[in-house]
Amino acid sequence: MKTKQLKIQWTTALILLVSTLLFTACGKKDSSPSLSGKSAKITFSVSGTFDKASGDDFSIGAGGGKLDGTYVDWKVNGATEIGTVVTVGSDFVDGGISNAVIESVQKFSAGSVTISSFNIGGDPFTVTYKVEVDGKIIDEKSVTIADGDDPLYKNYTL
Repeated sequence: MKTKQLKIQWTTALILLVSTLLFTACGKKDSSPSLSGKSAKITFSVSGTFDKASGDDFSIGAGGGKLDGTYVDWKVNGATEIGTVVTVGSDFVDGGISNAVIESVQKFSAGSVTISSFNIGGDPFTVTYKVEVDGKIIDEKSVTIADGDDPLYKNYTL
């Protein structure tokens, strides 16, 4: 009697195992690669001594592309710019700006951020920035730029 019960248990276990394998093997698979991508956020400030008329210059650009070849949308201080490489320049920061934010609206596959600044004849000013990808800090710095200093130029591949 015990051997008959043992056969029934093994048979039941085997049927369950085969059924599980069949259902999981025959399930619909997603043939496309993961399109989840990554997101970016750049927070920056420029001190109040920044004066475009005195020869100060500042530029920050961010872009990201999806697998289908299109650009993602970006928000600059909450205002959305559709499907482009976003650039913020000296006019935006003239007289200084605190905690400005550029962030991707959609996920992207590949992207970059470029920050550049120089000072020709003006008072020293400070550029502070933080570059984040998927919530992780890639770089965070505060740089004072005086007349005659080497230009600030940073490029980050995201």
